[in-house]
Amino acid sequence: PFEVISQEVLPDYDADAIFVVVNRDDKAQQAFKQLEKTPIWKGLKAVKNSQVYPIADQPWLDYSALGNKMALDEAKEMFSTSK
Repeated sequence: PFEVISQEVLPDYDADAIFVVVNRDDKAQQAFKQLEKTPIWKGLKAVKNSQVYPIADQPWLDYSALGNKMALDEAKEMFSTSK
């Protein structure tokens, strides 16, 4: 359902918007903060246009009907209050 990639290949996926799964634990939070400081990350189109959406693993990676509904509700909230 997902693939871990290195930051060097991020420009190959230079999307208009990025959903990035960042778990709630300190290690994941710190890793994301370090990524945000890199020139590769800062050069991405979605980053430049403030279209990055950090999401937690739950409910987004819960593939049950309830998990899907919760993720859609969260997405609706995210986009109705977006910039």
